[in-house]
Amino acid sequence: MTTPAHAAAEANIRDHLRARIDAVQAKDVDAMVAYHAPSVLAFDLVEPLQYVGLEALRGRVKQWFDGYEGPMTLEIRDLRITAAEEVAFSH
Repeated sequence: MTTPAHAAAEANIRDHLRARIDAVQAKDVDAMVAYHAPSVLAFDLVEPLQYVGLEALRGRVKQWFDGYEGPMTLEIRDLRITAAEEVAFSH
C-alpha cells in the first residue's frame, strides 16, 4: 500500500537521481557530492577501490569528469524504488 509518506520518499529519491543526472551532464563536482555525508564511504571500479570522506570522493569525481572531453550523459533505466517508514532505496 502506498501512503503519502511513501509517495513523498519516492519523489525525494527521484529528485535526488534527477539532480545526479544534471550534475553529471554539467560536470558539476559540488552538485555531484552534495547529497553525500561528510563521512561517506564510496566504492569504485578503479584503484583505489574505496574513498573515505567527502574530500576524497570530491577528488575522485573531479578526476572522473576531467577524464572526458566534451559532454557526459547519465541514463537510469528500469528504476525500482522501495520506500518504507524508516528507509527508502532505489536500484
